[in-house]
Amino acid sequence: ALSPDTLLIKHLEYLPVDFRTVDVAEADTIVSAGMGAATDDLFPLVEELANLIHGTVGTTRPVIDEGKIPREKMIGQTGKVVSPDLYLALGISGATHHTGGIQDSGKIVAVNRDPQAAIFRSSDVGIAADLREVLPALIDKIKKAREDGAIL
Repeated sequence: ALSPDTLLIKHLEYLPVDFRTVDVAEADTIVSAGMGAATDDLFPLVEELANLIHGTVGTTRPVIDEGKIPREKMIGQTGKVVSPDLYLALGISGATHHTGGIQDSGKIVAVNRDPQAAIFRSSDVGIAADLREVLPALIDKIKKAREDGAIL
């Protein structure tokens, strides 16, 4: 019979989490791309940001309908309801069928170039700016902070 005294436990290796594979319903940090962020030039930056902050990428139904991101990443009433500590809404207009799926998030930070975008009504922090300026600057700041010893 096995007992704690007869078991030998050996640590073989540490496998870091691949945050790209984390289910959005289970994620602590989500970087979500709407139509304004799921473009050929911006989406690689969305993925890079998610990787830097140990987040998983989520999205909206219109992006799914365009076939740009797998369906299991869809957030909202017709997708998954999420409750991460941090939800970054990038280029998301803020339709109610999407915001209904994020209302239990700890903090919602939205970036949209339209200062009247509905997403800002659901956000703790709203940034009305062009993602083509915000994403590279944010990624650079995070990288610089890490180089300077910050733990993010």
